[in-house]
Amino acid sequence: MRRSLTETTTITVDAATAGRAAARPGLATQQAAAAHAATGELGRLLGIALLVSALLAPRVAPAGDKDEADSRAASPTAVAEKQGDLKSLRSQIEALRREMVAAEGSRQESADQLKDSERAISSTQRDLHLLKEKIAALQNTLKDLDGQSKALEQGLGLQQQQLEQLLYRQYLRGNPDALQLFLNGDDPHQLARDLHYLEAIGRARSQLLLEIQSSLQRQKALAADSREQAAQLAAAEQKQAEEHAKLLAQRAQRQATLDGLSEQISTQRREIGKLQGDEKRLTKLIDRLSKIIAEKAAEARREAQRKEEQRRQAERREAAQRALEREAAERRERALAQQELARQEAQRAARQQHTQTHQPDPAGAGQEQPASTPPRPERPRETAPEVAREAPPAARPEVAREASPAEAFVGNLARMKGSLRLPTRGTVSNRFGGARQEGSTWKGWFIRAGTGSEVHSIAAGRVVFAEWMRGFGNLLIVDHGSDYLSVYANNDSLLKQVGEDVRGGERIATVGNTGGNPESGLYFEIRHDGKPLDPLAWVKRR
Repeated sequence: MRRSLTETTTITVDAATAGRAAARPGLATQQAAAAHAATGELGRLLGIALLVSALLAPRVAPAGDKDEADSRAASPTAVAEKQGDLKSLRSQIEALRREMVAAEGSRQESADQLKDSERAISSTQRDLHLLKEKIAALQNTLKDLDGQSKALEQGLGLQQQQLEQLLYRQYLRGNPDALQLFLNGDDPHQLARDLHYLEAIGRARSQLLLEIQSSLQRQKALAADSREQAAQLAAAEQKQAEEHAKLLAQRAQRQATLDGLSEQISTQRREIGKLQGDEKRLTKLIDRLSKIIAEKAAEARREAQRKEEQRRQAERREAAQRALEREAAERRERALAQQELARQEAQRAARQQHTQTHQPDPAGAGQEQPASTPPRPERPRETAPEVAREAPPAARPEVAREASPAEAFVGNLARMKGSLRLPTRGTVSNRFGGARQEGSTWKGWFIRAGTGSEVHSIAAGRVVFAEWMRGFGNLLIVDHGSDYLSVYANNDSLLKQVGEDVRGGERIATVGNTGGNPESGLYFEIRHDGKPLDPLAWVKRR
């Protein structure tokens, strides 16, 4: 009989072990081989546990689902408002760009033929930048999942060892049930100890089975997450390769166009008035941008005032409602007090009448006694009329309105004067206000730097322009609040778009020579109220 039971158990264990192995697809081949080699006979014992746990333990949802759902549902109103604000800003900038294109449509320059290729290169570079960030994030996620999987494997191994030891101890003691122990006629104290031991073994085994099942389910979820992240990583790397190939083709096309137009571009750059026209174009753009920024700020202030007025009205309504509730409560209290006084008066009158009727005074039997006058209850003083007068609200600290991301930078740049860093590593080739070869003066700095060098925002702010512009190539302008703007021109690629917030020192572009510039470098300006400022007074001197 024991041999038959052993054979049956062995068959069951083998089937369960095979089922468990089949339920763990997607793990790497090396991990599967290592797990199989490490478990051995332990896997047979675990098979019994899994058969029982499949019937006893409820399914455990993967951890973190609720948090992820809450995160997805967090603050939809705030997200919608921000998206609407960005959409409005971008539409205004796009309308301004179309207006500029229409105004200059009648005048063509040789460098304009580079516009499409330079814009395409910038767009592709931005896509590659985003893909690089995505790939790095996916790699970090995979690394984290791998660490979790290894920790889970170790924990699962410990749980399996505990189950093995538990089953082994139970095997050494045999597996009698409670009825068999009772029928054996052993000492009652020994019987109680055996029953307590069996109960403890059963509880420990059930708890271990639940923990093992939870670990296996978590392991399965981690394996699925790893497969999904790996698939996304492969797709991102494939997309990156395609974008890089497209970038090479675009650069080749631009170079071919530039080779054919280099002489014409050089001739036009030497024309008197060419640079003056470029400067006027930039000044006009900045003036229009400043107007848009001022309008957006005024709109934000009006919206904040509207919300503040709504808040105050709500407070007044709440105060009036509280006053009405207090008045109603006072009326109820007065009515109850009057009822209580009337009841007490009636009781006193009844007692007095009873006393006069049953206990007459013999000395004054023939004399008429003056009627006893009970004390008149003091009437409660009437309070305010029905319409409650609102008490002046307690003084409250003024609630600061929520500032938009761009407004949060107000005043920061002015306080940083003299401590800013250059937006890129390179050599300044000119002096602010110095004469240019074509007859105009320098309104900023031209910083010589290699193509592809990083361009960083000098301070926190919001991107208000990111587009190709005649004479300046790929141009990016950052609003720092308080009418301060920083200008970055001749970029090879623009990594930020209109409406995006940037931190001080954050990479926003790469150096190039777009717009027909003869050498690679960054043209940089700082403006306040539309007027150019000398960068030398703002940057940190070594």
